[in-house]
Amino acid sequence: CRPIHNDKIIRGENTPTQDELGAGRFFSPIFGAMGIVVVFQIGLLLFNRFVGGIFAITLMSFSLYMLHGRILTTEIFVSFFMFFSILLLLHAFFGKNHFQLKYLIFSGITFALALNSKIISIEILPLMILIICFGHSKEISLNNFKKIFSKRIIGLLSIFFAITIITTITTFPFYYIDPIDQFFIQIDGAKSHGAWNSSILDGKNFNLLPFVFT
Repeated sequence: CRPIHNDKIIRGENTPTQDELGAGRFFSPIFGAMGIVVVFQIGLLLFNRFVGGIFAITLMSFSLYMLHGRILTTEIFVSFFMFFSILLLLHAFFGKNHFQLKYLIFSGITFALALNSKIISIEILPLMILIICFGHSKEISLNNFKKIFSKRIIGLLSIFFAITIITTITTFPFYYIDPIDQFFIQIDGAKSHGAWNSSILDGKNFNLLPFVFT
């Protein structure tokens, strides 16, 4: 739904109907459980099964995550899409096979769904860029900084951004008429509801760990 703007509340347009609220509540525990599985897969891919288990247990021990998994809020959905987009992007570079473009494309699509769920998910964009820039070398070093400006990396970044932008617009009808104005409405909605890392807006003490739960 479109964020509440100018204090105008219209059921079915910028706020859910009662039936939509009931349907959304059904999916909260499902997406919460899938988020834990995705976090386990991230740890397994980067390290091993033990670390994956630690990741999953840590998320399960996060009381706020478990709360959102029982009630109807956007946090549990945006968390799943953020975790899943990171997992897909890691699979593109760190999977058993060589680089696979399809995972990068799917990651862009999933990241767009996270943006449409809650605009603050854009805070993980620097992490996504780092994965794309250094995914091939699998390490961050001074020598690899030169490769950031290679045609391959620029091409991959362009594909990721293009897929993300196209999916963001096509999966959210309110972008169809005026996408630029709608983007600022999304930003305004996030700020007015306190759903943003205030350090980004104020330019003070930016926290590298984004605030998923607000």
